[in-house]
Amino acid sequence: MICYQNSSVANKILLVFLPLIVLLGVIPYFAYLSLQEVRQINQRIVKEDMQVIGSTDILLNEILLEQAFGQHYLISRAERIRQQFIEHGTKFQMVLARLQKTEEGRLCAAKIKKIADCHQQYTTLYQTFYQTAEALFPANKAVYNRKISVEFDKLSRLINEIKQTTFNRQQARVQQIAAVSHRAFKVMAGLFIIGTLVGIISVFIGFRYILRSIQQLIDATEEIAKGNFDYVPKVKGSGELQRLAESFVSMGRRLATLEKRNLDTNPLTRLPGGATIETVLETRLEQKEPVAFCLVDIDNFKAFNDRYGYATGNSVIKETADIIQTAVDSSGTDNNFVGHIGGDDFVFMTVPEKFESICLEIIRRFDARVPKFYTIEDAERGYIESTSRQGENRQFPIMTVSIAVVTNADKKECNHIRFGEIAAELKKKAKTVNGSVFVVDQRRDG
Repeated sequence: MICYQNSSVANKILLVFLPLIVLLGVIPYFAYLSLQEVRQINQRIVKEDMQVIGSTDILLNEILLEQAFGQHYLISRAERIRQQFIEHGTKFQMVLARLQKTEEGRLCAAKIKKIADCHQQYTTLYQTFYQTAEALFPANKAVYNRKISVEFDKLSRLINEIKQTTFNRQQARVQQIAAVSHRAFKVMAGLFIIGTLVGIISVFIGFRYILRSIQQLIDATEEIAKGNFDYVPKVKGSGELQRLAESFVSMGRRLATLEKRNLDTNPLTRLPGGATIETVLETRLEQKEPVAFCLVDIDNFKAFNDRYGYATGNSVIKETADIIQTAVDSSGTDNNFVGHIGGDDFVFMTVPEKFESICLEIIRRFDARVPKFYTIEDAERGYIESTSRQGENRQFPIMTVSIAVVTNADKKECNHIRFGEIAAELKKKAKTVNGSVFVVDQRRDG
């Protein structure tokens, strides 16, 4: 053991700087452990939680598609529709199997087993209904629809429970990152103060970058926790801190994408809303892609909604969304887009060569399926009596659909705002025509 009183100058210097030497060893080691912990938590958020949330979104979408094709088959009895129902059921099972292999799947094994059993029951109900003789179809329809609805609601609830559990765990991990960062900052600050009291300025100089970077990561964690997903930590240089900062940016972008999708998705139809529609149209026009922008509106919907109530009106909206999506999928291209502006207004985008066949298919399907929402008396009469916007009693015909089509095929320059204005004008023109129609813009070089 070295005695301070009898030590040489070198030993005295060593004893004086011994706390600093210890600090120089402890500080980076603690910082490294803390940053590793933060990075591991962040990687679990990106690789586990986001994967589970994405899988649950796919599961919800697949059962919605199953329901759509199942109900469609019960109406049309087309083998092609039944095959699509089976395909979406198979995809549901594949995604569920992948989910079961994740950490969340292992934690929620019992609930996933319930989802699998419930989906099997859901599919069996449809298959049994498919085999029902047509003579018995009307008598059994209400019973099976009620059973199917119960299983569908149970499936949705179970999937949403897993999604919510994962989302809550994700939020807890974000808060955990903040706690670890705060703890690291406090310890580092304490060690820094001790180093300063010893009189070694080099402690501050040597670890200023680390302290500043940790503060930036703390700020990033707090900003992300508040919902500011675009925040970029100002960490300079390279190494683990920079990679961690890049991970924060990646996590923020992924969270922003997820939040934007959830916020801009119409809760009734699960279709993208106005912000996404505007972005997609603007992007395609800026990239000079050939595009046909088609605005779809239901005629006489308000009168129908006033007469039959919002619940039946919502059913019409969902049916219309299914009709548009089905027509676009069957007659369009892989780059098609379908959105729901709100109310009874929809949008789909395709290439100019495909819009006519899609419009005709939408009109055909809509005119064939919409009368089922009316009472037999109203459907046979061909109109309903309701109050107009001016407060007058009027006769409103059976609902039809009006489609306004604007393309950039013969336009050198036209932005997304102008496209919307032209579509709105054409929609007004289309609504003056009796029956379901589509009207195409004939302007050139707009």
